[in-house]
Amino acid sequence: MITSRTHPKLLDIYCQITENQLSFNYNNQTFNIPHPNSKDHITLNIFGYETYGTLVSKKLYEWFSDYLDLPCRLMKVSLKKNGPVLPKHGGKVGDQVGFGDQAPILILSEASIDDLNKRLDDPIGMERFRPNVIISGVEAYDEDHWSCIQIGTVTLCV
Repeated sequence: MITSRTHPKLLDIYCQITENQLSFNYNNQTFNIPHPNSKDHITLNIFGYETYGTLVSKKLYEWFSDYLDLPCRLMKVSLKKNGPVLPKHGGKVGDQVGFGDQAPILILSEASIDDLNKRLDDPIGMERFRPNVIISGVEAYDEDHWSCIQIGTVTLCV
């Protein structure tokens, strides 16, 4: 497993997933790759848990390997087998996550990123945290203390 914690250069790559393709952009270089349609799943060990993935694109493996100066493969999560969401991260019995190491949803408020940027010499964008849900109209770091949030008809709890 390669993450931006150990390889911060990954944070300079912008990714987008659409219905038909994966797009990666770095320094005005863009790769558009159709979603893999292979049914061949590879067993992976992600943070100590067995899960499955599908190989994405040899062209991208080579590019990422050169970029990180490290042999690597790009994988798409398979929904056939996922790891547990750990109790220390709010997981309950039966909760699962694909390749994530903590939880499947990340919530971040605009006020929190604004507060952080006031303390940095070089402000960073919210995309660096890759949140799934962005909240406005709350105080900085309020989201750190919520046990549940309702979005439409969906309630998310830790």
